[in-house]
Amino acid sequence: MEQSVIIEANDVWKTYGTGARAVEAVRGVSFELRQGEIVSIMGPSGCGKTTLLNCLAGMDTLDRGAVRIDGVELHKLSERGRDAFRAERLAFVFQFYNLVPVLSALENVELPLLCQGVPRKEAQRRARQALVRVGLKDRESHRPGELSGGQQQRVALARAIAHEPKVVFADEPTGALDRKSNEMMMDLIEHINRKDGISFVIVTHNPKVASYAHNTFYMDSGKMILEQRSAAMEGSRGMQGDGLP
Repeated sequence: MEQSVIIEANDVWKTYGTGARAVEAVRGVSFELRQGEIVSIMGPSGCGKTTLLNCLAGMDTLDRGAVRIDGVELHKLSERGRDAFRAERLAFVFQFYNLVPVLSALENVELPLLCQGVPRKEAQRRARQALVRVGLKDRESHRPGELSGGQQQRVALARAIAHEPKVVFADEPTGALDRKSNEMMMDLIEHINRKDGISFVIVTHNPKVASYAHNTFYMDSGKMILEQRSAAMEGSRGMQGDGLP
């Protein structure tokens, strides 16, 4: 049975600046993500990968084109409507974790849920469950400064999945990690994708990261120049680490 399309982008354009200083960061990109897929977006620095990610997630406005997520045309919503949509159905993982240094791992995961109005007891239950899923049950009381880089990024992943989003957007999620932590992070993403059906859009320079994707898109000078289907994800690579589900 064919999977439904969760993200559909049609002829997306985004330009920064005006006149002689104008830069066409995204130039007529069309893109599809099907429910339950991992896709990677690759290309040289400055090719428009992160700008495209921001356009797909509704964090940047469009000059032209349309983006639909789960049947909703994102850029027809008000700014408040887009914020609410992202909070409910989308999630984000960035290269440098973006954790609150004075909060514990549990509190960092819990915080977005509280901001959405989830009762504290339920938010704590979901946050604790998400930390278990990324193998950090015994680190929930630790602050970011007491965790390794790989552990901090796993907290960020737990924070992203705690509210069970439709799509997680990840911008260089392993860019600050060593090889072992890189592999653990991608094994976790693969496991969560396979078990829970959460879709991932991953911007990366790393071919090893891209090898986990069902589909890889290559960009250059703001354009999508190649799409390559992958045989990745067939079978199990084997989970690693402490206490992974």
